[in-house]
Amino acid sequence: MDAALSRAVAAAARYVADSNSDNTAVFEDSLKNLIRHLDGVDPTGRLSLSNQFVTELLDYSPHILAANTSSAPTRSKLLRLLFSLALYNVRIRRYLCSDLHLCGPVFDCLKMSLKEQLGPQNLIDILRLLQSSYKAFSRRVIKLLSHDSRIVVVSSLVLVGYLEEKVRDMVYCSQNIHETFQCVFNVLIMGDSDCLMTRHIASDLLRRLVVSETQTFIGGGNCN
Repeated sequence: MDAALSRAVAAAARYVADSNSDNTAVFEDSLKNLIRHLDGVDPTGRLSLSNQFVTELLDYSPHILAANTSSAPTRSKLLRLLFSLALYNVRIRRYLCSDLHLCGPVFDCLKMSLKEQLGPQNLIDILRLLQSSYKAFSRRVIKLLSHDSRIVVVSSLVLVGYLEEKVRDMVYCSQNIHETFQCVFNVLIMGDSDCLMTRHIASDLLRRLVVSETQTFIGGGNCN
């Protein structure tokens, strides 16, 4: 395992220094190899921050996720690795959220994927699992509901459906649902000229709101 981690760290360092095609291929291969190794490790005893290679690899993650030069496949593989490391390890989740402030880079990663018209679902699932227990991320998403960019607003509305029940209820409860609908309608009418996905996401969100059972909204939470 240490050998695979060491190779991944070295590949990450080269990729960060120069994300040419050769370095990208080596880095992606090292991530796939590391994910395969982790599949054979007891999930309750996966790698910890006491391992220097783990810490070094995690430290590269925010830069790689936020870089415009990082391709969608590269970001996807890194996100899968982070999920595999963090799912059963509270210390690593806290390190990613608090020390590395990974919420920002992951959100940038989401926006880039939307602009590349890849769809947000895969990243939403990872965000839900990585960050759902952290108030900082919830506050960040709620704050982004007042952002100037419509694609950020509608993406934030989708993400709200995957947050904890209390936060979902604040946006989707009967007192606020009319404002949520108004926001979605504004996006559908005005749209964003720089991203065709904006209206598509708004349409899907509206459909989910309309077809949801009474008092049940996107993330499965109830609205009193």
